[in-house]
Amino acid sequence: MIKTPIIVLVIKALSISLIASVSHAACESDRTGIVYCSRYAGGDAVLGPDGTVVCGKGECLRGKFGRFECSKVAGGGAGRDRRGIVRCLGGCAEASEDLCVAGE
Repeated sequence: MIKTPIIVLVIKALSISLIASVSHAACESDRTGIVYCSRYAGGDAVLGPDGTVVCGKGECLRGKFGRFECSKVAGGGAGRDRRGIVRCLGGCAEASEDLCVAGE
């Protein structure tokens, strides 16, 4: 029989590691080598076709027309439906340079 304190300890350890794994923001370097990161924890940073970095609050995927679409929720996910259309947690928003900050 497993003791309750051991179960609680395991659950706490798993939740701390899960939080730590999703609390970072993605970073990307632009065509000149300057690094930019999403200003949101769990946000994404991607290199656009013109060589600039654009960011989102959550995960970003390239849409059908070449623009990056990102979850409107900080740390939220994005995926494609069976027709290849990007779908996002909380809806999608176009990635923007305004959601990026320069890395230090």
